[in-house]
Amino acid sequence: MEIPPGLVYIFGALPRQLAPSIFTYLALSWARFYDAFCVDIPSWIIVAISLLASPALYFGRSAYTNWKNARSAAAAGADLPPFVEQSTFATIKELKHMVEEGYPGTSYLTAI
Repeated sequence: MEIPPGLVYIFGALPRQLAPSIFTYLALSWARFYDAFCVDIPSWIIVAISLLASPALYFGRSAYTNWKNARSAAAAGADLPPFVEQSTFATIKELKHMVEEGYPGTSYLTAI
């Protein structure tokens, strides 16, 4: 019996998602053990910071990529494409409405 492709993907992506949190937890635990901060860090702070490490890395990487793209475009004398300033849910709702009752593509004209 073969392993389903979804499980293969999850087990392949899991280490990338958990690595920042595990590394942060181990680093803070090591610093606490060797009293590197000269202050006793409560365990709940170590766990909270460790759990927030992956989302912080994700948002930091996204902000850096946007900044890098803006600088590259400015250096080339180009403009970045416009962003749709609607929420994802509002866009999906409009797409559903277009498919059911309207013409495909009309919501993109109003969003830009």
